[in-house]
Amino acid sequence: MFANAVEGKGAARTVMAGGDVVVSRGGDSGPEAAQQGGGESGPEAAGSRDMWASHWVKVKYFGLEATRVTVKTSYRVKGKNTTKVHPGTAWHKNYIAGTELTRTPVDEWISAEPADNAHSETVWTFEWWTGIEDTGRHRVWADYSGFKGGYLKT
Repeated sequence: MFANAVEGKGAARTVMAGGDVVVSRGGDSGPEAAQQGGGESGPEAAGSRDMWASHWVKVKYFGLEATRVTVKTSYRVKGKNTTKVHPGTAWHKNYIAGTELTRTPVDEWISAEPADNAHSETVWTFEWWTGIEDTGRHRVWADYSGFKGGYLKT
């Protein structure tokens, strides 16, 4: 279903089968919406800001979107340092009849210095009606400046 090693920064696309199949991918990022009360306060939260970044991959057959998977990381930065990764999220749209798309729980972590990136990752399993399964590890990472990269490797 997904092209092998769909990865990188920014938007891109791969065209297959004479243009009948198009796999595209991209990433987005931004600040989290302002919290309505209940936000953390105190010296540790001072000067911090919450951010998010996501990576998506979509597949079109004959010009119609068939499947789209997205993984998102939400995290806190202070200056240029990532101080916390909040629980990651992932979601999908799948319009291929007779197939099932599931995922593992999202894992999240902060990479070691000097990168200091927030990461979120899930593994998607796509099961065709024929019993054939395709799996792919989907990851996104970001830092104080926003989206840095992402991939879906099958």
